[in-house]
Amino acid sequence: MAGNRPAGGPLPRLRSASLVARGHARGAWPPPVEATVDGSIGVETEAGPETVPVTGRARYAGGAYSGNLEARGLGATLTASAEGRGSVLGRLEVDGQSVDLSLLRPEADGIASFHVTASGPIDRLSGHASVDVPALRWNEEPVGPVTVRLEGVLGRGQDLNRALDGVDH
Repeated sequence: MAGNRPAGGPLPRLRSASLVARGHARGAWPPPVEATVDGSIGVETEAGPETVPVTGRARYAGGAYSGNLEARGLGATLTASAEGRGSVLGRLEVDGQSVDLSLLRPEADGIASFHVTASGPIDRLSGHASVDVPALRWNEEPVGPVTVRLEGVLGRGQDLNRALDGVDH
């Protein structure tokens, strides 16, 4: 699969994708399918265009699917894994480490990590997300450590920081 899209929307933005899946299907119809995925995605950031290598594995058998991806670029490592059946995810996990915030917003400076866990119907996922920035600076002013916790139930999110102490963060 290869594709390009015109510029539009806020940064960072996906500009292109070039992914190749190689695998095999063996057995009675419909056969189980296993594949590896290699390629790259092109991303437009505040620092300009970047190419991010992507690798992964996928499996489909008996109506169930699973897979994982890893992307290393923009100073960060992103890993994702999922398993499900049809339009229902049994598990989705996404982790990001060493995300350089200055590539996302010119006003921001700091390194973030995040973790997302979700499950349920794809259009109404439930789960948790956390973002940690040990030393955030905004417009060259120190903000300090920032931690955000979010929870979503059937596609509706809630900021757990606000829910816990009543303060708008």
